[in-house]
Amino acid sequence: MEKKNNIDKNLEDVMYKAARIANLKKHAESLSIPVLKGLEIINDKNPHTVFLAKSNIYVEQLTSDGHVEDNGFEERIDMVIAKSKSFLKEQGIESNYMFHKDYKNNHFNYKVYVCDMTLEANNEKKIIRQFNAYFIEPRFHDFYQLSLSIGPIILPTKKFKPGIIDLKEDMITRMVDGAMTALMNNLKYK
Repeated sequence: MEKKNNIDKNLEDVMYKAARIANLKKHAESLSIPVLKGLEIINDKNPHTVFLAKSNIYVEQLTSDGHVEDNGFEERIDMVIAKSKSFLKEQGIESNYMFHKDYKNNHFNYKVYVCDMTLEANNEKKIIRQFNAYFIEPRFHDFYQLSLSIGPIILPTKKFKPGIIDLKEDMITRMVDGAMTALMNNLKYK
C-alpha cells in the first residue's frame, strides 16, 4: 500500500510540474520579445527557456521558472544567482555578480545585474559578460530573466574591465548596456 501511495505521489508531482511548464509556456506567448539584429533564433528544448538567439558574439535569452508569490521577487533573484554561481563553479567557471540598476518600461520593472564569468581555455583566460534583467510579469506573477551575453573576450584587455561596470570608459560594457536597454524597452505584450 505504501509503495502505491509513493507511485501516486510521484505521478502527481510529474503531472503538477508538466502543468506548471504548460502554463508558463502559455503565459509567455502573451509577450512580444525583441530580437537583436543579426541573431539567429535557436530552438532550445529546455522547458524554462522561452526564447534563445545567438550570433558570433551575442547570446540573447528569456527564461522563466514560473510563478512568484507576493513579495518574493528579491528572494527569487537571490536564489537564481546562488544556483547559477553554484552551477558555474561546478563547471570550473568563476562568476561575479554586480547589481547594475533598476529600470522600468511601460510594462515591467526590472532589476539589472551584470555577471562576469571567467574561464580558462587553451592556456588563455577568457571572460563572458552577461547582463541579466529580472522581472515579474504582472498579469500572472511569473518570474523572468532576460539575458544578453557578449564574449568570450580574451584577457587581459585595456578596453574591458572585469568586475567593474564602467559605462564611461568601457566601450564593450557601454555597447551591451545600450543593447540590453533597447531589449528591455521593447519587451511588451502582444
